[in-house]
Amino acid sequence: MLRFNVRQLALCLITAVFATTAAADTYRWVDADGVVNYAERKPHGVDAELINTSYSRKPASAPISPAPAPTPSSPSSIPSDDQPARENLSPEQQQMLAELRQNESSRQQQVEKIRQDNCERSRRVLKNLTSRGRIRINQQDGTQRAMPEDERQKRISDAQQGIVANCDA
Repeated sequence: MLRFNVRQLALCLITAVFATTAAADTYRWVDADGVVNYAERKPHGVDAELINTSYSRKPASAPISPAPAPTPSSPSSIPSDDQPARENLSPEQQQMLAELRQNESSRQQQVEKIRQDNCERSRRVLKNLTSRGRIRINQQDGTQRAMPEDERQKRISDAQQGIVANCDA
């Protein structure tokens, strides 16, 4: 039986939303204040975890397509209680079906929580990127650099896409 780790799934979604290149390395670490940080370069003097961020990105102009229709083998296609097919199931199969429904419900709740977290995070990032004049980035060697305008615009676009993908209309 599959069990989803919410933090791992959230981390994957966060990385997918905020990564700037398709195959860039991303490092994750927690600072002294307990804040989780992400960077493309390993920070100097900090024990950071390398995160695999290989994924395929859609172009910004691509329309967001609805989720594919469930197939008979997917958990979301579990028959509802009112279907007569349940009568043909053995008690063991009925128990398994009930467990599948319960697990699917739990999974859906976890996915919704992750979407809400990503929505809030995307809005916060967008606010930070648009409400400040100059943005400084900590580099691997411990120095800071000013974020170029093209990088700022790219991150604004990524945050906007995160809002569209995760926030309700």
